[in-house]
Amino acid sequence: MKAYNVAALFISVALIIFLVIFGLNPDGFRTVLENRESLAEGSEWVEKTYSIQGLTEYIDEHPEFVSLASMVVGHPDSTLMFRADTPRTMGMTAGVLVSLAYEDLFFRDAEDPNRKIRWEDTGRYQLPGINESNHREAARYGRRNGLIDSNGELTLDSALNLMIRYNDPALFDYLLLNLPEQEMARIYSTAGLQHTDVPLPFSGLYLALAPSIQKGPAEELLGQWQNSGPAQFRQEVLNQTDRFVSGTERDGWLEVLERNRLGLTFMQERDILTLFPKTTAREMAEFLSQIRSGSLFPNEVSRNLLNRMRWQLEDASLSRNFTDYGSWYDNRVGLLNGVDFGTSHYTEDTTVQAVFFDQLHIAVWFHMSSNHMHQDFQQRLIWDPALIETMMKIRQENGTTEP
Repeated sequence: MKAYNVAALFISVALIIFLVIFGLNPDGFRTVLENRESLAEGSEWVEKTYSIQGLTEYIDEHPEFVSLASMVVGHPDSTLMFRADTPRTMGMTAGVLVSLAYEDLFFRDAEDPNRKIRWEDTGRYQLPGINESNHREAARYGRRNGLIDSNGELTLDSALNLMIRYNDPALFDYLLLNLPEQEMARIYSTAGLQHTDVPLPFSGLYLALAPSIQKGPAEELLGQWQNSGPAQFRQEVLNQTDRFVSGTERDGWLEVLERNRLGLTFMQERDILTLFPKTTAREMAEFLSQIRSGSLFPNEVSRNLLNRMRWQLEDASLSRNFTDYGSWYDNRVGLLNGVDFGTSHYTEDTTVQAVFFDQLHIAVWFHMSSNHMHQDFQQRLIWDPALIETMMKIRQENGTTEP
């Protein structure tokens, strides 16, 4: 009876998280029930990971799912690297690159931060069932706080703030695809990024790998594009986005997606993330550290980007442990990641980090999503010496010799 009650409770929590992350869907119950096998994956770890200590035990047992780079500014001997050179899916943390590109344009007077855009135009990139609640909440906040006016317009500056605050993939796609053609190349060249893929629109990524749209088995679609060249896949993703936003297939695709979503199980949806743009924890942490130091871009560019990342300081609880904090997190099936910087209230040391939980067991991912455990873990890596010591030991036990 106890096992039944635990299973029932977990399914209920999973459904709630599903609806929050993917948007209210009348078929939500059916979707969760059809994914019972997915939800059972790693379920033995759910009860064990209700604490950060339990989470470190999971990391110790499954190091292949985790990469992190944690660097204390001015104290290189305190650097913690764990599988930091393993390519990991960026997800919405790629928004740091998009935002930086716009800050660079604003600084060079190549774009006006007060230029108005239509909120309706950003919504054309929204796929049914993919972070719909993020886009909806962004619109609600924007209208309530005067960022979106009565005509449904907002400035580029406001769009960037809403994108980071609500991790809105539709806004991300709109802003990414409306960058001048050479701007992202300029950012990569200036930063010297070598292990970070150029971002792609989420709408096209999901559409290119959705059995409900492509009319093929998930495994075949994944295998097809894994065996193709990166340039070919990139062009396919861009084509899919263009067809969805302005093509004749749009209405039909929307109907299919409303009815069947992507046509993927949770495990399959996690697996297709292997084709999404990647980076490494080391390169992202070093990149953010250089932005913070002002060594890559003009001070105004760096300062404005970091200020956008500080929006979470509105949460008064952060002030207990931090005198300064900025972050960008993401959460999608099987993936929990983030980049952040923070100054410890206790030591006054500043740490810059990138942490990636990638290809997680589905049950563990649902569990961690329900309580934002990945954010707690990442923040504690800045101020909690006990957690830092534990992760140092796990690194040694797993034979990781990274500095």
